[in-house]
Order: sequence, then structure tokens, then C-alpha cells
Amino acid sequence: MDIGVDLVAMETWVANVVQWTSLGLVKLTETVASVPLWEYFSVALAFVAIWLYIVLDFHLVDDLLHGLQGELPRIHHSVASKVAAYVLPKCEILKKR
Repeated sequence: MDIGVDLVAMETWVANVVQWTSLGLVKLTETVASVPLWEYFSVALAFVAIWLYIVLDFHLVDDLLHGLQGELPRIHHSVASKVAAYVLPKCEILKKR
């Protein structure tokens, strides 16, 4: 067994440990490991809820706050359209939520 090889390996290992600790990664890893898992899950659940609300237009909370009445329909049409001026006043369903 060659002691010189072991000393070189030990010096390399010490240099690596010093390099990792100088970056603060050991402290960061300890801090991340000290946080309970349920907190990570609750943050992930919050992000999923926000994603569902914004991206998928899943507005259940907003609907519940407004008594599940919904919104008046929005119709995009030209103000100068004669057909829209004739048809829209006769559509009763467009006046309901």
C-alpha cells in the first residue's frame, strides 16, 4: 500500500470539502433538510391552485364569492353592424347571468 497515493487522495478530498463549504452549499443543504416536508407540499399545492386559477380559468373561488350567479355574457361586435343592432335586443338569454 502506497502512503503517498493516500496522502494525495486525502489532500484532494480536503480541497473539495473546503471548496464546497466555501460556497455555502453545506449550510444550504442543512437548511433545506431542516424544513418539514408538509411545508414543501403546501407551497406546491398553492402553486398548483394559482396555476389552475390563472391558466385554466378555474374561477371556483370567484364564483363562490359571487353566489354562483355567473357573469353577463360579453359579445364582441361592430357598433356599426345593422345585424347586431337588430338581433341583440331580441336575444333575452344575453341579458341573463
